[in-house]
Amino acid sequence: MFGKALDHSITAGDMATSCYAHLEAIRYYDISLRCLESVALDNKDEKIIEVLVKKARNWNVIGEWTEAVDAYKQALSLADGLGNRDITKALRGDLGLIYMRKSMWKDSLECFEDLLKMSTEDNNVVEIANASFGIAMVSYKKGDYPVAIGEYKKVIEGISGLEDEQKKPHLGRFTRMLGAAHYRMGELEEAGKCFQESLRIYTGLGDDFEIGVTKHRLGMLANRKGEYDSAISYYGDALAKFEEIGNVFQMSKNLINLGESYFNQGKTELALENYKKAEEIDRRMGNEYGLAISVGLQGKVHTSLKNYELARELFEENLRICERLENRYGFGMAKRDLGVLNYLIGNLEESINDLEEACELFDQIKSQEKNEAEVLLGLIIREKDEPRGAEIVARYEGTRELEKAKKKLAQ
Repeated sequence: MFGKALDHSITAGDMATSCYAHLEAIRYYDISLRCLESVALDNKDEKIIEVLVKKARNWNVIGEWTEAVDAYKQALSLADGLGNRDITKALRGDLGLIYMRKSMWKDSLECFEDLLKMSTEDNNVVEIANASFGIAMVSYKKGDYPVAIGEYKKVIEGISGLEDEQKKPHLGRFTRMLGAAHYRMGELEEAGKCFQESLRIYTGLGDDFEIGVTKHRLGMLANRKGEYDSAISYYGDALAKFEEIGNVFQMSKNLINLGESYFNQGKTELALENYKKAEEIDRRMGNEYGLAISVGLQGKVHTSLKNYELARELFEENLRICERLENRYGFGMAKRDLGVLNYLIGNLEESINDLEEACELFDQIKSQEKNEAEVLLGLIIREKDEPRGAEIVARYEGTRELEKAKKKLAQ
């Protein structure tokens, strides 16, 4: 009796997963696990691991990462007991990604380094690449973009000898993240080449999820270049795919970026609406990395609306989160925005201190965001008739950064 119930519940869970009914799938897998307590099987532990992984992946998609971690840990404990290296390696990689999404860098690195050690011992090229990619992702998330670029290039080189069929799914992802690191460095032409190549690969493979992720990146690039209608179109396409799938993590990212494009068009109500939807998702998921962004961007909108006290509260929350996550890029962005706020309310010395700190952080991670922070600093120092201010502004004469900075200080 339990054997039939086991088969039916797993099949039902798989069907619910394929229809994006993730909570329903989890309920069926819980039934499967209860059946496994009573059924006699030669490969019982392997079957329990299989069901736990299915359950964990559904928790992951809907952003319930604590539950996903618990399920993966149960599975990993069983796999270690079995001595099955293949299962253990797969679980280490999955758990590393979940820890990364929870911004638990140390735990994430530990998983990927264990995976890299085992994969190197087994001389498995694809697994070595995926482990190395995970390590590079941690560098990227922490804002170490030059380090990440070097690591991504090594990963891409590492799979160059594989056949196309085996290589392409990995190459699309690795190339996209190389583009993301170039984007953070302000190297937009290189970023665009990477994103378009990734889109070409995934369009050929017919992978809707990866197409959505890549369109999100193209939307970011269009927004950065001031092509806001194009950005909104890319984000809208991506958001529709992730809503259908039920992937709330990706939904949050697209809502944040949709809000930014609307804000750049002067549509503050639409911007706040999208930021608040993203904030709600991120708080529920415990996604502090995304939460810092959605909170900080709301601060920028409220600065433009002259709601200065609320803006300060939001920026200070952003700073606390970024400091906790060791996110230097995010901390620098928050300091830059706080510097603008302090200028607008007449706190010039605080504004200068904030912007100098932002410049120092951006310089450390070699981010092109330093340009805007530096020109803001120059404009403010120039008001004090200090020669350094005029020298800084002169270096940016005729640039987009100077025009943006002037608009921010004239709010």
